Amino acid sequence: VNVTGTHSDESPATEAVESDNSRRNRRIQIALGLVGSIATLAAAAKAGLLWGPAEAGGGYGTYTDAMILRDSGATALTAVLAVVLVKLITFGKDKGWYDSKVGRKLNHTLAAPLFILFFPAFSPAEGARFFAGLVTLSNIFRLYLAGTGQGESSLAATISRSGDKAEVLGGPFIYVCIFQVFIWLFWRNSMIGPVAMCTMAAGDGMADLVGRRWGANNKWEFSDGKKSKVGTLAFGLSAFVTSFGIVNWLIATGCMETTLETTDLALRILLISFTTAFVELLPFGDDNYTVPGSAAVLAALLLK
Repeated sequence: VNVTGTHSDESPATEAVESDNSRRNRRIQIALGLVGSIATLAAAAKAGLLWGPAEAGGGYGTYTDAMILRDSGATALTAVLAVVLVKLITFGKDKGWYDSKVGRKLNHTLAAPLFILFFPAFSPAEGARFFAGLVTLSNIFRLYLAGTGQGESSLAATISRSGDKAEVLGGPFIYVCIFQVFIWLFWRNSMIGPVAMCTMAAGDGMADLVGRRWGANNKWEFSDGKKSKVGTLAFGLSAFVTSFGIVNWLIATGCMETTLETTDLALRILLISFTTAFVELLPFGDDNYTVPGSAAVLAALLLK
């Protein structure tokens, strides 16, 4: 109470407006940060600080102005589309078409494969991986802010199991961080990153969605009691279809090459998919790490 005898506390309506304004300002800050980061990378590429296209005899070519413009545009486009995807999933949840658990797994299943589909939009410069990494980096910041209550409440409600914002800093946050590392390390000139991320995204995501719907009466006896046989089958098939499709898309668009015949490639990816499906059943370890980790190791051994 202040000296006039009136309460100094602000009304709930005023606090709600200030909270909305704060979140809006956060979104603007992230957007401006992304624009500034794109400009910084563009300047670095122009100055020759980022790798250009790899040359046959070794070394790297020039990061041309056309490549810089292409990578800047691709980064901006995919960043906007990443936000649109979350908004669409949030719209479906708000309409009551599914709950937050399904919304979370839809985002988990779709985010990485859809982004990888746009990898050919980036230039052939090796430094393009850092432009692409800005998209996942901005999503890391969005998730961190949402998980700490400083960002979008709708984002937290959509991609957490129960709607609790703290859950955002668990699986969803780990997912994006791992994707960030795979982009920087493997980019699109190796099958390791795309196969590992598609396995984690489509395999684990569909295992949960299908297992939740049809797996109540066919649980694995040796697992933690939560994994179902139909979920494991969905994992293997979804991981295979998505990984095989993405790899062939990247080969067709000239992003990567392989000496493997189509049938041989398919069989190897099928082996990776179902091996990691059983890795996911292990009652120890966190499948946010064990699934992409085992997929990456197997891809490094089997896919050339």
